[in-house]
Amino acid sequence: MQEYTPKKSNHIVRVVYDETSKEMHVLFKSNPKPYTHVGVPQEHFDAMRKDISAGSYYWQRIVKFFPRKKENQHERSTTTAPA
Repeated sequence: MQEYTPKKSNHIVRVVYDETSKEMHVLFKSNPKPYTHVGVPQEHFDAMRKDISAGSYYWQRIVKFFPRKKENQHERSTTTAPA
């Protein structure tokens, strides 16, 4: 597991990435439960850490392409992930 705490984010408190399950857990200031996205490649976690705005990267590159895991349920995405 790898952790990242964005220094300048107004919304994201912490991001935890599990390289084995390819799950990204994103914790927001406004919600005590993390949002978990499945099937996220390591490169996206690394790129999010390097991006000037972790929040913008999250909304543009993670939310649109990787389904969010809900309690006892998965959302399905038919969109192709960015290269």
